[in-house]
Amino acid sequence: MTLILSLRGAAPAATISAMVAGGFLVADIVQGKYFWYHGYPAAAFCAAAACVVIFPRLRQLREAALPARAIATGLYGLGAGAVVVLFLNRFADGRPIMHDLTWAGVLSHPRALAVSPQEDTSFPLARRIGAVWVGHSHSQWIARYTRFALGSNSLTSEERKLYLEYHRSDLDAILREIRDKRPEIIIEDVRPTFSWLEPELNALQPGFLDDYAVIADEGAVRVLRARWAVGPVSPCPPSEGSKKLDRDPGAQEGFPRG
Repeated sequence: MTLILSLRGAAPAATISAMVAGGFLVADIVQGKYFWYHGYPAAAFCAAAACVVIFPRLRQLREAALPARAIATGLYGLGAGAVVVLFLNRFADGRPIMHDLTWAGVLSHPRALAVSPQEDTSFPLARRIGAVWVGHSHSQWIARYTRFALGSNSLTSEERKLYLEYHRSDLDAILREIRDKRPEIIIEDVRPTFSWLEPELNALQPGFLDDYAVIADEGAVRVLRARWAVGPVSPCPPSEGSKKLDRDPGAQEGFPRG
């Protein structure tokens, strides 16, 4: 729309696009989530504003000398290239990808859950192997962000207590789902950044993965399969770790203290 307005000679087109971009940036800052992809709308409107401003100048370059045209075209090209590179880098977010899927050949739409603080590890892999997701959530993202908040010294005692409850509730939820829904496979994100998750779950329910064995491991992503699903054997009884969970949030271990 801004390009159409600019062709009609509407001067405010670039200003309107810039204002909309500013609005998106303000909303992003106010929300305080700071996910990189939330900046894409602002970037798109900034690009539109730039096009509106640059387009008339490109038309004027037809009458300029060749050196001036070459310099201007080169500068505009560098700017466009920088925008493209930034977009590509944001989409290439470094998520771990499992390349060898030969282990999935023996599976038939397995029921799946994730032990992962981040959703971009489990969902793409589950989709590739045709798994059926049985969890209420894609990851333990609540535990991840509350853990980050609990590392702050700015929390009041009431806020800390509330965040501990949220954190514990998220961990309890995945432990209950592993016990009650009995997924055939569990996808784990085992990157060093998230090495805190499994020990915290083990502290709440020792041996919660005893009924599972690793069938694939590529360093950052690990896949476990239920022992009862391998061969014509009866399902294993629940492990000792699948007893009723202690609901006392004060018993949670492994938090950085403020």
